[in-house]
Amino acid sequence: MIDVNTAWSANEGLLQSYRSTFVASQSFLVTVGAILVTDKATSWLLALIAGLALFMIWCIWHRVVVSRFLRVDYYKYQATKGPLGTELAG
Repeated sequence: MIDVNTAWSANEGLLQSYRSTFVASQSFLVTVGAILVTDKATSWLLALIAGLALFMIWCIWHRVVVSRFLRVDYYKYQATKGPLGTELAG
């Protein structure tokens, strides 16, 4: 049987690392967009970068983070419940 606290901690660590990676990738795209916004000739490239950023948010990161969050929430619930769903003290 899997130790609930170990599973909770491992999945929480993975969730936080996914969030860190997401912030880094979005920061990079914002930086590129800020550089491109000053040049009117590259507005098509700015639109492409914005589209890429939105794609990354909704199609990749949102699914990954939500599914990992649900797993973390499950283990958190399991760790705080005793036998037959009774609350644990503490």
